[in-house]
Amino acid sequence: MHRQGHLGLALAFVAPYSYFLATSVGMAFALGAVGIAVAVSDLPDKDRHIPGFSHRGFSHTLWAALIVSSATAGAGYVLTARLPQTKSTSIHLIETLATASPVGMAWFVALAALLGYVSHLFGDMLTVGSDYYGMNVEPFAPISTVSFQLGLTKADSKFWNGFLLFIGTVATAGSLYLTA
Repeated sequence: MHRQGHLGLALAFVAPYSYFLATSVGMAFALGAVGIAVAVSDLPDKDRHIPGFSHRGFSHTLWAALIVSSATAGAGYVLTARLPQTKSTSIHLIETLATASPVGMAWFVALAALLGYVSHLFGDMLTVGSDYYGMNVEPFAPISTVSFQLGLTKADSKFWNGFLLFIGTVATAGSLYLTA
């Protein structure tokens, strides 16, 4: 799956969460979740730029997803704990963040990051993969080498990448529109 497809899947995965956030705690959190999921959705492919890492290796496991979401949770906790606890500011977003609990913020960003990361793994599982090139996704490696390849499309399919981007955009826009 290419960047377009991964972006679309991240949007589709985070759409229900953004709807929940928009209806329960506000649009700022819903948009924040979308931003976090989209930002994290491309991280697994950064393995191409790290010496010693193979593409679709450790970075394409649930363990890596948990590490990234935990690190994101830690950052969310620390940043929220350091914000001045004020309820009166002219900037609504700062006021919203300042009233959030650090633990709540940690859970919020962790789930958004996890959705974005797992959406990437799912996108790569949709592709044909290849044992020859080592392009299969083994989400439980090294505990299990079971590969999950649905073989629905080739990673470079313009149709599927565009279609997934369209679906994700409609899902997220629709979920946010329904709350407006």
